[in-house]
Amino acid sequence: MIAVNKAAEQAGLKPGIKCSSIGRPEDHRGCLCNRAINSGRTVAVAYEGPLGKAFGYWMPVAGRPEWIIHFSVGRCPCYEELKR
Repeated sequence: MIAVNKAAEQAGLKPGIKCSSIGRPEDHRGCLCNRAINSGRTVAVAYEGPLGKAFGYWMPVAGRPEWIIHFSVGRCPCYEELKR
């Protein structure tokens, strides 16, 4: 990771780590990072998160083929906590 937003930082994510180092290896079985890199196009997936449907995205950065913007949106525990 090159950078993290405030919610990710509060969840313990830090720049300089690979997202696949977070949690259990099996949590990353559906990773589509390589597909996004190989195709040069954004790849998205819908999945059932801990609190319902969520969406994951892997977006290549123009001019930086080694960079991918990776994020998820949906009903995640960190979003539920931020609403309180």
